[in-house]
Amino acid sequence: MKKNMARVMEKLEIDEGIKNLISLMWKHRYKTDFSCEGHRDRGYISFNEETGDGWFEKNAFKYGLSRSQPCLWCQYETGGYCSDCGAGLRGSVIYRGLLKSPIHT
Repeated sequence: MKKNMARVMEKLEIDEGIKNLISLMWKHRYKTDFSCEGHRDRGYISFNEETGDGWFEKNAFKYGLSRSQPCLWCQYETGGYCSDCGAGLRGSVIYRGLLKSPIHT
């Protein structure tokens, strides 16, 4: 990882265990919103659905992540993220799972 990117990630406080995946997503032009490596729970990544080149959607399963499906409450939520299911709203999506490192990317 380049020094400049490492500094940006440090400033954004991106978790150590998810830095490589976030770096790959940025290289594939994804605009990430939030991420967590999953300290006691499942990890997650939130990004704008209208960004990227399709790489992550095809490869998320290799990292143990899958797209969160919105619940019935989401249709009434006004912005941000659904407090019930955690699904992203207003153009953002969330992928969750037990984060793992793939053998081949």
